[in-house]
Amino acid sequence: MSIETAEPESVRVLDEIRDWFTDHVVAGESAITAMILFAAASWAGGVAGPFVTLPRMIILGKAESGKTTGMNTTASLGPNPTDADGTYADLQSALAEAANTPENPLRIFYFDEIGEVYGDDGQNKGANKTLNKLLRKGYKRGATDGRSRNGMSRRFSIFFPVIMTGRDVSIPVDVRGRTIVVRMESGEPRRYFDARESEPEAFDYGQSLRHAVQEHTEELRAFRARGYHPKLTKRKLEVWEPLFAVAKVLGGQKWLKLCLSAFLELALASEQVAMTPRQRVVRDLTDILGKAAFELPNGKMFAGAETLAEQMRDLDPERYGDRSMTQLIARTMEPVESRQIRIGDKRVRGYYASDILALWEEIAPEELKDVKDPDDDDPLKITDTDDEVFEAPVTDPKDPVTDPRRSERSVTGSQGHSEKLPTTRHTKAKLPDVEKKFLIEGKTA
Repeated sequence: MSIETAEPESVRVLDEIRDWFTDHVVAGESAITAMILFAAASWAGGVAGPFVTLPRMIILGKAESGKTTGMNTTASLGPNPTDADGTYADLQSALAEAANTPENPLRIFYFDEIGEVYGDDGQNKGANKTLNKLLRKGYKRGATDGRSRNGMSRRFSIFFPVIMTGRDVSIPVDVRGRTIVVRMESGEPRRYFDARESEPEAFDYGQSLRHAVQEHTEELRAFRARGYHPKLTKRKLEVWEPLFAVAKVLGGQKWLKLCLSAFLELALASEQVAMTPRQRVVRDLTDILGKAAFELPNGKMFAGAETLAEQMRDLDPERYGDRSMTQLIARTMEPVESRQIRIGDKRVRGYYASDILALWEEIAPEELKDVKDPDDDDPLKITDTDDEVFEAPVTDPKDPVTDPRRSERSVTGSQGHSEKLPTTRHTKAKLPDVEKKFLIEGKTA
């Protein structure tokens, strides 16, 4: 089996950062995707940068949930992490310092426990007007603040990304609308984010992100995210477009799909499409194909029914653990019939991967079908507030975006047949012995 591995250096950088990040932070796949892309987007900030908006991010969780580690790890991948805590004068000084260093103007501001400012009622108890401006107005290019010294007034940019933590606190609605919300999961990270090893590693990874962003500034400037999903409009478009840009330009189709999946989970959690039981089973079958299917001598990908059943139970033990999965899969796949193939002196019954993917494309809800890159040349229509309209979009990219729940790998068969299969983050495939034997023999043949 031949798997394509050629990819831009920036893709490998993002993949390596993901492995490193998951060693230090316990969170869901979508949350980790969002945090890494948020850090990458911060390197494209600044008044001369390619973006017209920079989102805020808040990491929510209970005490000892690791949210501060998540914030610190994310901020450490960005440019010049700067604490936004303190008085308004302290924050003004930090903002003015960025303006005084034009050779190094980028910053990523962080604030631990934003509830100390806004409290449970979402009111600004600390009356830090500079922080309010940074969070509200500073998400859009051109936003400024000012201060007076010795009768001289000076203004400086407040266009910076901000990452915060909180314990399910209420932040003002207009701030929340500019914010990507992620939640931590309970668990112990494999590595403690320490000053001796982890912080220097984070700095080096940050420099790799900086280099990748600088190499692709014009591509980031040209990118438009409108059209990748029907709900990616108005304020959601403003907030998420920088993440989609770095995902597509630096990470290619793989990271673009990860970003789209994160958007669906984090931004549309209450708007998910309702699926019928049959749609859900077929969708889940497509999710585990990358681990269940193997290549036949004719170049087609095939998954044994027993292997599919085991992977479905691993995917969702609560939903599928106590069910007769081979029968459920057979009923779900009708009118597509299972096929029997010979492996050595054994016969294995199962399904061609292409049949499962074709069935999903046929019955999937419209919003979850494969999405093409948009070719909309109208100017972006953003929020219903009085914010300025974005610049007109340019020609859109050509790569297709497939099911947002999956990343994919490209498999080329022995007779030139090429097929795209999804990969998942679930447990390692448990192939029956006969299929393992087939794969081993195939590799040594």
